[in-house]
Amino acid sequence: MARPFLLNEEREIHYFITSQENPTPSAIEIAQMQRVHLFESFGQEAKIIEVEYNLWHDDARASLQSADSVINLFQYYQNLGLKTEQDDDDELIVQILHSSDYDVQDKISYRNGKKRLQIVLRENRLYSANYYDQYGFMGRADYYDDGCLAYSEFFEDKERLVLRQYYDNLGKSKIMMHYRGSDDNQPVLCLVQLNEAENWHDFDSLAEFRAYF
Repeated sequence: MARPFLLNEEREIHYFITSQENPTPSAIEIAQMQRVHLFESFGQEAKIIEVEYNLWHDDARASLQSADSVINLFQYYQNLGLKTEQDDDDELIVQILHSSDYDVQDKISYRNGKKRLQIVLRENRLYSANYYDQYGFMGRADYYDDGCLAYSEFFEDKERLVLRQYYDNLGKSKIMMHYRGSDDNQPVLCLVQLNEAENWHDFDSLAEFRAYF
């Protein structure tokens, strides 16, 4: 749910907070952009803040015509050099598949006949590279956003999430989200860390992290 507030005393900017924009916009998201345009028509600057990572941002912003109006919390800190052309992914896919001396068939790498790496596409763009151990368990998944490594997820032996790590444009860790298992073995967020100016800040919840931002 969006709500406006003011942050900058020298230059008033109205911020509307939402989880993320969707490729097929809801009535709330359409109304959100209408509010932004309304403020702008009165000479007031307004922005939308997304507090969840949005891998669908290209489609969403094309649908809503909101490219200059959205600040994503994660992408703000990452500052990735996104590449909008599909051809940019081709060389990267080959590089990932051949990063080890595995047997490559189509978009899967095998070792001793067992799948160890699989490339997943989304709308013909590189979406993820999934890494498996010798027993078939996925230990890590790297997620790509417009040709850039955006974040990785690390899993324990039951493929429960234990760490999500977001990267900057140099591949350095910027945000880490640590998880522990609950009684029903579901991942529970227990710590968020932000690397800002080479200093790590710790937050005990998403709410605390978002408040800092």
